[in-house]
Amino acid sequence: MSARSESKSFQREMFLLVLALFFASGFSSLIYQVVWTRHLVLIFGSTTLATSTVLAVFMGGLALGSYFAGRVADRVARPFLWYGILEGIIGVWALAVPTLLDISISSYRVIWELTHFDFFSFSLLRLALAAMILLLPTTLMGATLPLLSKFVTDRLETVGDRIGTIYAVNTLGAVCGAAQSGLILLPGMGLSNTTLIAAGVNFVLCVIVLYVSARLEHSNRQALQKEAYESSKGELKAEDSKVAASAENAEQGKTEPEAASASSSKSKKKKKKGKQKIAAAAESKELELETKDESSDTLAANATIASEPEKEKEEKTSSPSLPAKVSNKVYLALGAIAVSGAAAMVYEVCWTRTLSLVIGGSTYAFTVMLSTFLSGIFLGSLFCAKVVDKFRQPFLAFGVFQIFVAIGCLMSLMLCQNLPMWNLQLNQLFPNALFSVWIRFILAESVLLPLTLFLGALFPVVIKCTTSDVDHIASSVGTVYSANTLGAIVGSVVAGFVLIPHFGVEKTMLIATGVNMLVGTIVMFAQTDARLSTKMTYVFLGAAVFIGFIANPNSTHDKKPLLIAQSARRAMRDGYDVFKKDSPWRSSIERTKIVYYKDGPCSNVAVLQFAQGDKVGTYSLLTNGCVDASDGADMSQQVLLASYPMLFRPNARRACVIGWGSGVTVAELLNFPIASVTAVELEPAVIEAAKVFDKYTHEPEKNPRVKVEINDGRNFLLATTQKFDIIVSEPSNPWQVGVCNLFTEEYFQTVRDRLTPDGVLSLWLQLGEVSPDSVKSVLSALNRNFDYCLAMASDSSNLVILASQTPLRADYASLQEVFENPYISRALDKTGITSPEGVLSRMVMTPSGLTYLVRETKPNTDDLNVLEYRIGRTYESMTFGHSNGVMLSENMGTPSGYIDWGNLPKERVAAIMARVAIEATKFGDLTAAYSWARSSIEKNQNDVAKRIIYWITEEDKKRTNFARMRGEIEALDPMKDKAAKTSLPAKSDQRLESEATEVLKAKGKLGAPAKDASRGK
Repeated sequence: MSARSESKSFQREMFLLVLALFFASGFSSLIYQVVWTRHLVLIFGSTTLATSTVLAVFMGGLALGSYFAGRVADRVARPFLWYGILEGIIGVWALAVPTLLDISISSYRVIWELTHFDFFSFSLLRLALAAMILLLPTTLMGATLPLLSKFVTDRLETVGDRIGTIYAVNTLGAVCGAAQSGLILLPGMGLSNTTLIAAGVNFVLCVIVLYVSARLEHSNRQALQKEAYESSKGELKAEDSKVAASAENAEQGKTEPEAASASSSKSKKKKKKGKQKIAAAAESKELELETKDESSDTLAANATIASEPEKEKEEKTSSPSLPAKVSNKVYLALGAIAVSGAAAMVYEVCWTRTLSLVIGGSTYAFTVMLSTFLSGIFLGSLFCAKVVDKFRQPFLAFGVFQIFVAIGCLMSLMLCQNLPMWNLQLNQLFPNALFSVWIRFILAESVLLPLTLFLGALFPVVIKCTTSDVDHIASSVGTVYSANTLGAIVGSVVAGFVLIPHFGVEKTMLIATGVNMLVGTIVMFAQTDARLSTKMTYVFLGAAVFIGFIANPNSTHDKKPLLIAQSARRAMRDGYDVFKKDSPWRSSIERTKIVYYKDGPCSNVAVLQFAQGDKVGTYSLLTNGCVDASDGADMSQQVLLASYPMLFRPNARRACVIGWGSGVTVAELLNFPIASVTAVELEPAVIEAAKVFDKYTHEPEKNPRVKVEINDGRNFLLATTQKFDIIVSEPSNPWQVGVCNLFTEEYFQTVRDRLTPDGVLSLWLQLGEVSPDSVKSVLSALNRNFDYCLAMASDSSNLVILASQTPLRADYASLQEVFENPYISRALDKTGITSPEGVLSRMVMTPSGLTYLVRETKPNTDDLNVLEYRIGRTYESMTFGHSNGVMLSENMGTPSGYIDWGNLPKERVAAIMARVAIEATKFGDLTAAYSWARSSIEKNQNDVAKRIIYWITEEDKKRTNFARMRGEIEALDPMKDKAAKTSLPAKSDQRLESEATEVLKAKGKLGAPAKDASRGK
């Protein structure tokens, strides 16, 4: 094999190694972005300002690193070695992040308590703490691209291919990092272990680079030694020839050795100087060294032989200074890529909000959207890298791609109208929960691909536009990357705070497409060599598509299909025919009205009025397409979240409600003699939308006892120094990003710290879409922070969990007084509770039963949030209401032991317990009915209670658990024969007995599991 062939083989191998290493860099960097952002959001909150602050610091570090590394890398002798060192430092810093996070939490609380900063100062505090953690590692991450760009590029003719390819492969690594972290690592290992894996990747990269760099250095030294040896050998031969030629003249022969010696000394000095020059250039020329010496047969020598003289090379590749016109075009390209970065981030924010309406707001949905966006950029940049060096007019191509980005977004908007139906069709073909992630990926890719392909193509072509000197390639890459990243920061902030709140998501995307078209037009006309007709063709093409989209009434979204997409999926899960045109469900949806819609800073908020036959339908409030409140199926939960804790703590004076919802919970608290209510809501549009429910709430936000805080609920509790008697946690969809953070052990610890000594937490926990294991993990997290946890039912598919550090005992006399309040009794009447006995019948699990249930269950934590990951896969395809009901009934405990009966005689207490058993039977909870009836018998041999138990066991004798119950009751019942049991007891309360008989007969098969209730529409 010739030396030239060996050199090319060496170059290919090294380039493939660089691609593999940079793929791993992108993989670990994206994992860090996901993990660190999640950590900081837990501290700062998930408001738009907080998340924008974290994103700005992260991307700002990337921009800073790429810019300064670009300035330095062109003068660094061994950029590959420095790349490895930076990877090692990033890994070390990752291991220090947990400690820094602890410091941040402590500092955050202390500074807030000491200063009570205003809004602006508090924002600066967030920025400083985020910078303390993120700025160093992200700056180092940003520096890696310029360093490797310098290492792999030595010819201007291949700059687009080389830089574009490593950028594409790094983006592919980011795609894999996003997918692996969101789908596998975080669900299976948690935040801490996922960080360790990413740090391990950095350390492996560091070791590989140090090893390869050392081998290259060793090979270079060997090549230099061989070159010096060959050069010295040739000079010695020349000297011998001179000596032999001068032997004829003795006089001259005396002087020839001196001349030869001087010549040899001079030659050695030249060799030494040449050796130093070659060693300094060896690192940057490892991949592309060319040689004309075909006689050399070693790879090391091939990599170190001197190339063309520097002067000649400079004449071929660059000029000492750029002409003014070219320099202006470069500045124009940098400005254009910055604006493109801003537009790209606007697209990402807007499409994330739009797609969340259809594919949901779970962590898997956001993982899919991020992976899809990055995968399109990877494909676009890779394709462009392979052809960009053939462009004779790169500025023209850059301008054309800008226009195609705009056209791609318009195509995506048109395709988006089909998403709801595609979603239903795919879920019908693949109903298994295992396919849910792939279905989301297909839906997102089908819409985003036209846009992201051209976004990815922009980076390689702008590198080609801005690079005219290969010796300054790192500076060009660093400047372009930093400009693009700074633009992305501006785009994220402007989209979240200005454009979306004022214009909405769709119009914001149209503004971004207009910006891309304008930038593309300006850049194309900067290319003076292109024909005017060619430029105008592309401009008119973009303008025609844009105007056609605006003018076509069918291209404007009907938001209703998007808003009901998740409800349609649940309806299909529950057995409704969502495809048949004349089906009742389709008929109802067609008559459903959008009463309110707004794209807020954090969420898309809507109120829909669902049609119900010929009657006026119920109103449902949706955030990001998911029902969060309604005046239908959710009314019981909204009322009882406030009523239950007040019934157990009637003297409570200060309350805090996390989540405004419909406002019903806040309004219900105001019915009690409470002094103040602090309501914390993340999205301002929710409070505005809740005015639809004013007929139930009577504008609670205007009540002087109510203070509304626009903030993240968890962040508010973390920062405030206030203490509350009651804290109500209303958000109820624990699979949604952000909401899931309100169901962890750390959150419950924060709540406990903000409660008074006998304060109570009231938590809404769904049963229909949360698996039994997930329910247990939440209860375990509660049980670790509170000594007493009591589960109260609001309906057959929802619980209200009460948690406190002091015993939770209901005072029967206080309950009677509460029902004398007409406002409270009227509100409770909507939930089916009309008496104190009705309240007691909803106790489905006592503190002792709950403690026993979770005795071996790991709690749900911030580090491994099992609710977020388990339910995120199954909530659209599976229900768990019945299995959860069985689990709770088997661990109920004895609820009658948690009632303070005062001085009531035991006969009266036994009669009340029997009535509670009747109320439990009305509610459909036969386990509770049995427990209360048995307690009544134990208290005073109540005959009505015996009759209730007989009916339960007789009607459900095929059920093994009730058969066991009947066996237990036989031992307590003195009446042994069936005839005696079936006859009316002689000393029973006839009115109570008649009511029991009527209710039990109406129930039919009492023990049959009730069909799971679905939440709203």
